[in-house]
Order: sequence, then structure tokens, then C-alpha cells
Amino acid sequence: MFDIRIFGVEKRIDNIRQTQKILKVPDNHIIIDQKREGCLPTARKAWLLPTDKKFVMVLQDDIELCDNFLAYCTKMCMMFPKVIVSLFPLQFIHADELRWYGIPTASPYITTNVTSGCGIIMPTEFIEPCIGSWTEADTEDDVSINRWAKENGIPVITTLPPLIQHLGDDSVVRPGNAIRRSPHFQKKPEANWDKNLLHSWTNFIGR
Repeated sequence: MFDIRIFGVEKRIDNIRQTQKILKVPDNHIIIDQKREGCLPTARKAWLLPTDKKFVMVLQDDIELCDNFLAYCTKMCMMFPKVIVSLFPLQFIHADELRWYGIPTASPYITTNVTSGCGIIMPTEFIEPCIGSWTEADTEDDVSINRWAKENGIPVITTLPPLIQHLGDDSVVRPGNAIRRSPHFQKKPEANWDKNLLHSWTNFIGR
């Protein structure tokens, strides 16, 4: 169902190999930025690898997976096959920003106004038009994907609790950035994963 790629830098190769082992990702789907070209060109290489799978998943080098990660991803993509999935809920990492209902309980699925490059799933049919829209002015893959989704009316969704954790090492792209980890991550995420209900992000944080 998924064609999985991982990209990153050599200094994080140990974590890349750990994720690769868990998900059984082949070596030719590991994209290392040997020449320090930057995030965008490296992500482009990862996204544009050929595939015959229905969905493509691109992960970065500094993440931790929840248990049974692929099973949850499969459930989500079967229920919502025409969306882009941001596996890390960057919009919701500050617990005090959640209001009214707290973390959604009827289902874990929620739209998001922010796409995080830590981990993204796209239907394969979206990849060429999305990546083809990137311009020389673009500098970040997740921002570019988010822009394309908005321009084309494609929902971006995430989950609370999240399925991955950003480990929060010093940013290679933006050194000195604040560590961004989700306080909602659970190794064994508890939620009604079988409920086909998509919440709107506007119900949970201010506009």
C-alpha cells in the first residue's frame, strides 16, 4: 500500500537505520544529502522515486515511530484516501493552545492548517503535480506541499495522538530553532482509530 522513503543527513544515519529496519525500507529508498544541497532538493529526490504503490510516505531522519505505526497509517489512508497526511501535528504541539474539547476523543483524525516535513503521506497521483509546482523561490518541502494543497483544495490531516514524534535535535536547516516535540505522543497511542470522523482544526485552536 505504501512506498516508503527516508531522507536526511549523514550525522543522523543511526536513527535513519533504526526507522529503516522497523519499516523494512530498501537501501535505494534512503536518500542522504551528501552534498548538503538542502532539504528541498533532497525531499524532491525522495518524492520522485518511481513507484507502483497507491501511496507514498516520506519520512525525515529525526523521528520516532509509535508501535504498530503502519497499521494506523493503513486505517487512516483507507478512510481518507484523497488527502495529504501530516504525520506530525506541528500545529498542535503546544498543549495550552488546545481549547474547548481538548484532544479529540470521538476519533483521532483532525484537519490541520500546517504541514510538517517530519513525515508526510500523499496519494501517488498527487506527487507529480505537487512537486512540479515547486519553484526556485521555495526553500522548504513541507511549506511548498502545504501551499499546493491549499491552492488545489486538498485537505491536509493529522492525528492526535500523533503517530510519530519529532526527536527535536538541533535543526540542520535552521540551527537554534526551539525543540519541537509533541506532548501528546504515545508509544502505544490510545484512540478510536476505526472511527471514520474527521474533525476541523478550527474547533480546537484559535484561527
